[in-house]
Amino acid sequence: MAEQKIGKTLVIAADSTERQGRAFAIEMAGYSCATAASLPEAVRLLGSNSFDLVVTEPALEGFEPGQIVKSLKKACPSVVVMALYHPANAGAVLPADISLAIPCSPKKFHNSIRRALSKKGSRMLPRRDFERAPFGSKSGGTGQAKAAASSSLRSRL
Repeated sequence: MAEQKIGKTLVIAADSTERQGRAFAIEMAGYSCATAASLPEAVRLLGSNSFDLVVTEPALEGFEPGQIVKSLKKACPSVVVMALYHPANAGAVLPADISLAIPCSPKKFHNSIRRALSKKGSRMLPRRDFERAPFGSKSGGTGQAKAAASSSLRSRL
């Protein structure tokens, strides 16, 4: 039997804090993740690597929203694209496979990643509940630690 891949994700965001925060949340969920600061960099990575999911913001400097998804799909037709958008800018939602309003809770972000990867048919890792046991802790820590970890992760998404 052929071995299935575990979801490999590419995060595209111009802002390094947002890019690193989203990548961190994806890695904490147990998936592998790479990042790109621009659409040309993302297209280059898609051409040289195999990704299951691309998480992108609707506005990347110098590109129209529709052009973003078209470029990603042209580079890798089988990739699932998840577009993040701000509810105030609902008109800027990309024509993506999955859309997610941000900011959102880490749990909602994680569930959206799982849903997107299940569309691709990737083998899923065991579910990790950020609200109950942040950062892989078996005991879940104290209530204050959980709240602080959840708040910190939420601000990065």
